[in-house]
Amino acid sequence: PVVLNAIVQNAGQTCSAGSRLLVHRPVYEALLERVGKAMTALRVGPALADLDVGPLIRQTQLQRVWDFLSQAQRDGMTVEPWVDGEAMSLSLLCRAGTAELLSINRQRIHVGTDGRLGYRGVDIDCRPRSDATGRAWATLARQVAQAIPGLYGFVGIDLVWHATLGPVVIEVNPRVPSAYVGLSARLGRNI
Repeated sequence: PVVLNAIVQNAGQTCSAGSRLLVHRPVYEALLERVGKAMTALRVGPALADLDVGPLIRQTQLQRVWDFLSQAQRDGMTVEPWVDGEAMSLSLLCRAGTAELLSINRQRIHVGTDGRLGYRGVDIDCRPRSDATGRAWATLARQVAQAIPGLYGFVGIDLVWHATLGPVVIEVNPRVPSAYVGLSARLGRNI
């Protein structure tokens, strides 16, 4: 559907990627169910496989990234290494340097035998926010919100829980990530 394309078109790498959807209350539940089913059916994989959603929009974009990485290394910059551990994400509502932790999510990332990464979905709100670990994640969310001035609205933080290092932030997404789908229903409130 058009609504889904507005979110995932070009892997969200467009200036017009949808981040909010205003829905008339009488059709909210039905639309949420349809978008959720459509999101679940998306095929995600490497750009060269030309699936519904890839990490980059086309092979020429992939080449641009490789060129940037090569130039960065020639300029003495560091390309970050792979971090082993459990792939997680935090869903936040940010405003004026503060962050409300809405959910702790598990990212289902698959590493193929050829080393290629695959995204197999997200388990929304899979960890409690009320225990000691949940409170630590909420503290991390607030620290990220304070460190990046101007974060406002729905924000996703992708991170890896490393056995020794604890949480390692991979990226901050100031847009609606896939965990957004179904989050309102899961939390019992409109986000």
